[in-house]
Amino acid sequence: LVGQMARALTIYGVDEVVIFEDRSDAPSSDEDGISNGMAFFARNLQYLETPQYLRKQLVPVHKDLKWVGLLAPLDAPHHLRKHEHLPYREGVVLEKGWPGPTGDEKGCWVNCGL
Repeated sequence: LVGQMARALTIYGVDEVVIFEDRSDAPSSDEDGISNGMAFFARNLQYLETPQYLRKQLVPVHKDLKWVGLLAPLDAPHHLRKHEHLPYREGVVLEKGWPGPTGDEKGCWVNCGL
C-alpha cells in the first residue's frame, strides 16, 4: 500500500502528506509515541521520497525498512540521474571522516549524486 500511495502522490505532484490516525486504541511505538502503523507508513514514504544517491546518508537503518527494496522506485522529477542536467541538484554535506580538499583550501564535500 505504501508503494502505491507513493506512486500516486508522485504522479499527481502532491507537495505535502498529512498522516492521521483515526483509531484511539491503536498500539503506539516505544520510540516516539505515535502508532506503529503511522510510523511505518511515514518512514517508508520518507525513504521513497529521498533520492537514491542520498538514502545512505539521510535515512538511518530501521526494522521498518526491511522490505523497502521490494517497492518500485518512484522516478520523481527531483530524483535526477547522472546524465540529467538542471540548474540545481539535491545534495548532502558529508561528515568529517571524508577526505578534505587538497592544499590550504577550506571547504567541505557534498554528495549530489555525480
